[in-house]
Amino acid sequence: MLEQKKVTADDQHAKVIMRSSGDGVSPVDFEVIRGNDPDTRPDQLGTVVKPFRGNAGGWFSRLESAVSKRFPQLEMQADPGQVLQVRGSSTISSQIPAPGYRTLYNEDSVFNPSKNTFEKKLTANPTVPSYYSCGPIAGAFIPERQKVYLAEFVFVDKGEGCELQVYDITQPELRVPVVAIKGAQPSSGRAYRSP
Repeated sequence: MLEQKKVTADDQHAKVIMRSSGDGVSPVDFEVIRGNDPDTRPDQLGTVVKPFRGNAGGWFSRLESAVSKRFPQLEMQADPGQVLQVRGSSTISSQIPAPGYRTLYNEDSVFNPSKNTFEKKLTANPTVPSYYSCGPIAGAFIPERQKVYLAEFVFVDKGEGCELQVYDITQPELRVPVVAIKGAQPSSGRAYRSP
C-alpha cells in the first residue's frame, strides 16, 4: 500500500507538517518555494484530506490514500536559516441542481397497478457543474534546525473561507504561532472561496 513520507527534525534540518482542519473536508493541495533554491517555481508536495473517524473511516482513509495519493498530512525536511514559503489551496468541482430545481432528486409517488398501491420513485433532476476554490494562501517563515512546524490550512465560516497559519509545535503540547518575516509574506493568511 502507498505510504506517505515520514521525516524527522535532526541536527541539520527542521521538520514541516502540512495538514487541513476546520469546517470542511475538501482536499488541500500544498506546495513550497525554498529560499535557497535557484528554481523559484513552486514544488508540488501533494494533497491532504482531513481523515475520516472510526474503524470504517480509518480503513476508508487508508484506501483513499492508496488510490488517489491523498494523505491526512504531508511532511518534509526544511533547511534552517532559509525562507520557506508554504502555499495551500482547495479546489472543488461537483454537480448542483440546474436553475429552476432545488434538489438533485425528486421523490414522486407512482401508482403500481400490479400491486394496487402507490410507490415512491426517485427521479434525478438536471444538474450543472459547480466549481469553487479557496486560496492559494501563502505563509513564509525561516525554519530553525531541530524544530517542528505545522502549516495548517483551516476551513472557516462553514467552508466559505480558509486560513493558513504556521505554528512551532516542537513541544507538542504548545502551538506557538510563527511570527512573520520582515519584508516577506506573513506566516498566516485568509481567503474566501470564489465561484
